[in-house]
Amino acid sequence: MRDETHATFRKASVVGLDYVWTEAACHLIRERKPHLTLVHLLNNDATHHRRGAQTQDSYTANAYADMCVSRIIEAIDEAGMRESTTIILVADHGFTLTPKAIRPNVLLRKEGLLTVEGGKLTQAQVHVIPEGGLGFVYCTNPAKAPQESAEVRKIFMGQEGVADVLLPDRFNEVGFPHPREYGQVPDAILVAKDGYGVSGSVNGETLVASYQEAQTALGTHGFLAKLQKMNAMCILSGAGIRSGGKLQGADNTAVAPTIAKLLGIKYPYADGKPLSDALDASIDQ
Repeated sequence: MRDETHATFRKASVVGLDYVWTEAACHLIRERKPHLTLVHLLNNDATHHRRGAQTQDSYTANAYADMCVSRIIEAIDEAGMRESTTIILVADHGFTLTPKAIRPNVLLRKEGLLTVEGGKLTQAQVHVIPEGGLGFVYCTNPAKAPQESAEVRKIFMGQEGVADVLLPDRFNEVGFPHPREYGQVPDAILVAKDGYGVSGSVNGETLVASYQEAQTALGTHGFLAKLQKMNAMCILSGAGIRSGGKLQGADNTAVAPTIAKLLGIKYPYADGKPLSDALDASIDQ
């Protein structure tokens, strides 16, 4: 007989998947006492995209995630591992409500910089790939990219929903390499204002549309890190962690090196450095 376990599992809701993953983690902790357990919960992200941040739905999703974490901590206690366990809670981004969206490709179409036939993009001198609250601007002719990206900035600056357009001479502000240094880097970065997502749609008549019309999410991330709402939590507790400390900030690239330090594993190729200010003296040597 055909095993339908995987297919059936993947059909479950994200709430159901989070429950199963949590229970699986609890079972492994109690029975195997692993040196490292990683659990990735999905419902929070899915709910915030669909229902928006700071809504009743989002608060319910937060509470459900808290319940999943509490179940794992209970399992650690039941396994008798609490005193030797470090618990790290992190998220890769924050969230903001985006009831409106900007459709930069619509404006580029009207400027004659891209062609649409039958509702589909067929040719482009310049086009925008959306990433939450950012739009990555690509010029298809590298020789003309500096001139065309500068022209794109003039087109978008001052438009509703547009906070900024970064050209390569400012990419260092956001940690991007120059397009000459890496082929996949965009030629410009379109930054939406808080409250606006970026849509990749080439159809429509207006730059700004509702999120429903633009087919974007009611809540999203992908804005520049300087937007306060993009900050996420980083909580460290337990073995090897300095009690009562407070970090001023932490890059996500520091999480893996910190784990390696706690486990006594060498990790020389990591981009980040261990969170030394969070570690007690017995670890941070």
